[in-house]
Amino acid sequence: MLEVLVLGALAVAAASLDAALAGGPGPFREAARLLAMERRVTPRADRALARIGAIALPVAAALLSLVLGVGAGVALTA
Repeated sequence: MLEVLVLGALAVAAASLDAALAGGPGPFREAARLLAMERRVTPRADRALARIGAIALPVAAALLSLVLGVGAGVALTA
């Protein structure tokens, strides 16, 4: 547990040093800004992913059942 705390402290210190050298906001200010930002939505991409998922899942299941078999036998063998 101590190792995790030390690594976390080193990560925050490295991010703070990086921000100080670059002249930008620190890691906590940047995190607060990102959390306060309005969420961006891409509805067209979501529909495309849903269509791909709806098509790919039954196809993958059918191919898997051919290779692994259903019940006692296997449909395709090498």
